[in-house]
Amino acid sequence: MKVIYEDKDIIVAYKPANMLTQSDEDGNDGLVELLSKEYNQPIHLIHRLDYSVSGLLVFGRNTKAAAELSKIVGEHDFVKEYYALVHGIPQDSERTLEDLLYKDNRLKKAFIVKKERKGVKKAKLDYKVKKTINDISLVHIHLYTGRFHQIRVQFASRKLPLVGDGKYGAKDNEKRIALCAYHLAFKHPRTKEMMDFKVDINDEDIFSKYTL
Repeated sequence: MKVIYEDKDIIVAYKPANMLTQSDEDGNDGLVELLSKEYNQPIHLIHRLDYSVSGLLVFGRNTKAAAELSKIVGEHDFVKEYYALVHGIPQDSERTLEDLLYKDNRLKKAFIVKKERKGVKKAKLDYKVKKTINDISLVHIHLYTGRFHQIRVQFASRKLPLVGDGKYGAKDNEKRIALCAYHLAFKHPRTKEMMDFKVDINDEDIFSKYTL
């Protein structure tokens, strides 16, 4: 865990892979609980990253800031960009992916479906292939909607599973998934100043073994 920025309203922190965003059913602490203990105050969750995914998250330090941040996220006025490694080479070097996603709570897995029904949500992202080596592609992703396992299932459904993501078809079922939320940008909930944070992807060991 690394705190990137803090003020009286918000905290921006980097979550490493294999850390919970929020406590699980067994009572294991996640990043939000660790921050609450660190700052000795309730820290409010705004959005999440999967356990095996690394990247930036913003938290509210008071209920007013948290409500405003949640509103910004809900209105899609919140920039979220990722880098991912996928198996294979996408047919299009850049494209918009739009799908209908259904979350199966029992299986803890998402599926793409053809028709809207209860529990189905629209999912949208843009991607651009940055580099390909040995049938593994580095893709830049701009996420418009933050659905459960969205990036993972949208690529896997096109036979492009993320490196390390055995749950969605990758044969190299690693302890971490080659996905990093490297860029967040949003208006500060109080000052309305544009806040912009990036992880230096060159320092991300998620890619080092593939020399990307």
